[in-house]
Amino acid sequence: MYQIRQLHQDQLKDWTNPDSKCNKRLSSIAEPYHAGLSAARRKQVQRAFMAGELRIVIATVAFGMGINKPDIRAVIHFNMPKSFESYVQEVGRAGRDGLPAHCHLFLDFENELRRHIHANSVDRHVIRKLLQRIFVPCSCVETCPGHEVALSVDETVRSLDLPQENIQTMLCYLELDTNSYIRVLPLTYTHCKILSYKGHKALKFAANNSPPLAMAIALSQRRATFDTSSNRVDFPVVEVAAAIGWDSGLVKSHLKNLEWQKVEDKWRRTGITVEFSDLGFRVLAPGKLSPRQLDEALDSVYSRVENQEKSSLLQLDAVFCALMRFVTPHSQEACVEKILSA
Repeated sequence: MYQIRQLHQDQLKDWTNPDSKCNKRLSSIAEPYHAGLSAARRKQVQRAFMAGELRIVIATVAFGMGINKPDIRAVIHFNMPKSFESYVQEVGRAGRDGLPAHCHLFLDFENELRRHIHANSVDRHVIRKLLQRIFVPCSCVETCPGHEVALSVDETVRSLDLPQENIQTMLCYLELDTNSYIRVLPLTYTHCKILSYKGHKALKFAANNSPPLAMAIALSQRRATFDTSSNRVDFPVVEVAAAIGWDSGLVKSHLKNLEWQKVEDKWRRTGITVEFSDLGFRVLAPGKLSPRQLDEALDSVYSRVENQEKSSLLQLDAVFCALMRFVTPHSQEACVEKILSA
């Protein structure tokens, strides 16, 4: 079953499986699958469905991508698909074993999906806030080669009040612009925590041979978040990488090596642990953009967002008009009509 709203997915689960009282135990009848669940729970639901231990998955359109289960007997849409391509892809997952399968779609007026599309629109002031985070002023004298910028996914999503997918899309718009404002890099963990179980002296000793750790301690002391008696230091990886002129990937690799040392031709733990956290967007962006260039970048992104919204609405209207030609008042009539025509 496809349902675009998480709240309605849980309601459908209760309707299809009224005896289910425990949210932790996996039902054998119906389970929701959406981004609000943990990765482990989603994996558990998918595994049970693929193994035939779960009859119904109530999911967003994301479920089913890359899944090849031949014996799916029915696909039910509780919302109108946003395009013909989406509909064909989703119903195409039914009956791959060559046996009969049924596809049902509940067609109401397009207001529900139209609201969903408008919810993905972005105001100009929100785009400006994103640009201010990306194009950070730098001290380059002449031409700026670009600097690595990392933005926490969770913090950016909360601050801009936008889904992660929308933010990633706008970053791609900036990269695809004729001016190539930025280069989008893979998502990465942006924060590092280093802990020495042998105390602050061991941490200080390790810093003597580690430029990234030494810089992390220096920057933390400057912010008054670290003192010499501490055996732990927390810091943003990209900030340290920029301070010493290294790539953040090289910094991470170097820091992870602090956990091991070679003693008499054997690798042994040093008593230092290095942990990375806080997944973030990562781009290569210049810092010397004039106010005019920033306005041009804003106009470019906003124009693309508007065009995408218009295109989505046109596709939505086309799907609605086409499906209205075949709609019946009740699902039973649709099934009877199919049997008679066969």
